Order: sequence, then structure tokens, then C-alpha cells
Amino acid sequence: MRNMILLTLIVSTLFAGNASNDIESIQQKNQKMPKLYDYEKLIKDMIFRLGRINSDLKYVKDEKTAKRVISSVKRNFTQFNRLRKKMENMPQPSLEIQDKLRKKYNAEITALADEFQKLVSELASNEYAAELMQAIQSE
Repeated sequence: MRNMILLTLIVSTLFAGNASNDIESIQQKNQKMPKLYDYEKLIKDMIFRLGRINSDLKYVKDEKTAKRVISSVKRNFTQFNRLRKKMENMPQPSLEIQDKLRKKYNAEITALADEFQKLVSELASNEYAAELMQAIQSE
């Protein structure tokens, strides 16, 4: 669940806010402002990781399959969190870039996040997935 909250925060941070302050501070430090491509690459990687996690969770039907996907889910969450940290360290995109990203990726990210939440809530009620749920919560 913590990861669901983090995903929501990432999406809301990326797609909202006043980007002009970040742009001014970057210009003052003579740093290079990331381009649309830089943000898109991170978002696509995050979408891919969340999709992989969802695929693994869909696969779980019993204790054997739950144990089988634990390492994959942990690995994908680790990579997802690495991407999240990278995005947090980037300056907020300009309003124009935010708008483009929102139009292009918001529906897909929202659908994946909703699917993740649904899968986790279904698995949380099954005793055979207890170890998997602990692994998800620890990430």
C-alpha cells in the first residue's frame, strides 16, 4: 500500500504545481533543464515496472505461485523505487511539459495504479499470499 501512495504522490507531483520556481533556480545555477524526453523515459520505465508487478500479481493463484513471484516483485519494486528517487531529484517540468505528459500518460498510469490496488486487495484476503504481501509492504 505504501507503494501505491508513493505512486500517487509521484503522479501528482509530476503533473501539478508551479514549475517556474524550479526553472528559475536551474537557470541561476547554470544547470541544464531536463527535456520532455527525459521525463518521458522515466515515466515509461515506471509504467513498465508497474505493469510487470501487476503481471506477477495476476499470476498468483496459490501458495506455490505466490512464492515464485516474490523475487520478481521485489526486484521490480526496487527498480521502481530507484526510478521514483531519480524523478524526485529532477526539477519539476515546465507547465507545457506537464500538460503533454498528463495528456499522454495519465490514463495509463491511473489504470495501472488502480489495477495494482485491486490485485493487492484481492491477494491480501488470501492466506496463501501472506508472504508476498509482507514482501510488498517491506518495499
